[in-house]
Amino acid sequence: METIYIIEDEPLVAENLRIHLHDKGYEVVGTAATAEAALTAIEASQPSLIFIDIILAGEMDGIEAGKIIHDRFDIPIIFLTGHRNNNFFERAKLIPPCAYLLKPFNESELELTIEMAIFRYQMKKRMQLAMKVAEEASMAKSEFISHLNHELRSPLQAIHGFGELLQLSNQTLFSPEQHEYITQIIKASQYMETLVDEVLDLSRIESRTNTANMETINLDELIRECLNLIKPQVDNSTVQVINHMVGDQGHFVLADNTRLKEVVINLLTNAIKYNRPRGRVIIDCTSQPGEPLRLTVADTGIGVSEVDRTKLFQPFVRLVSADSNIKGTGLGLVITKRLMELMGGDIGYESNPDGGSIFWIELQPAGRNN
Repeated sequence: METIYIIEDEPLVAENLRIHLHDKGYEVVGTAATAEAALTAIEASQPSLIFIDIILAGEMDGIEAGKIIHDRFDIPIIFLTGHRNNNFFERAKLIPPCAYLLKPFNESELELTIEMAIFRYQMKKRMQLAMKVAEEASMAKSEFISHLNHELRSPLQAIHGFGELLQLSNQTLFSPEQHEYITQIIKASQYMETLVDEVLDLSRIESRTNTANMETINLDELIRECLNLIKPQVDNSTVQVINHMVGDQGHFVLADNTRLKEVVINLLTNAIKYNRPRGRVIIDCTSQPGEPLRLTVADTGIGVSEVDRTKLFQPFVRLVSADSNIKGTGLGLVITKRLMELMGGDIGYESNPDGGSIFWIELQPAGRNN
């Protein structure tokens, strides 16, 4: 049985409400004319629901009392009022979950308001429980991945190190076929080390242990820095990289410098890696007043099919054939998307009309002096 406490300074209204509640099968465990008198009794009785008149005698009104009751006891509240005062309603909204009942009320209104107040309270508790379970699961996952990272890294480094020692040893000790085996051992260990690093990075981002240090970034300068960092990859390919932002007066965005570099480098290296021989990568930027600034990285590569586009930002999904010699873990775009979300930005994909792909990111613009 639901138990109810009434705080109402008009005796006739309080008694009328008590009778209606009793007739509906509820137990009224007490009444009080002031909030001060009610607080001790509420702590002792712990009712399921509390009715509070918004305008009360005493030093505090019903909304002040409701806030104390919500913070101290976390009990659902129904406010009683005979006036449609918007100021009272706006103040009362800050005390969730609650309901309102206008005086004079009838039995059907009373029953419906009680059901709604209890339903909202139960939904709130369920959401709190679900969030707690999700947070605990996320923490457990993060701890497991961190432990797994520690356990895997040492043996992988040992495999890699011994593989390189074998590769540097006397060439006459091994046949050409055995040298190829050693090369594959080194490549496999490098791949596994990269995978472990990226899984750990993704876990940190998803568990919110990574934060974004937001500041004003000159995007044009950042692009030039990123192009310098990937120059060896460009030089080792036949792909031409064209930066349309050269000569611009400057595009300034709010972002984390390190995170944004990681995003841009990943998009550029993918555009080169998945391109065609003698293909092109085109970097451009567009901005409109009051709109997010959009950076695009377009390539003339293999593109993405309509079926595969929904899988672009899913973990461990690589949209190349199994026998492709293009290396990757299937986590790069997932991490890139999480980093953009961490900075309050967005990322998306479009088909390149000239063939290939266009990946874009959007960030909030910033002034030079922000």
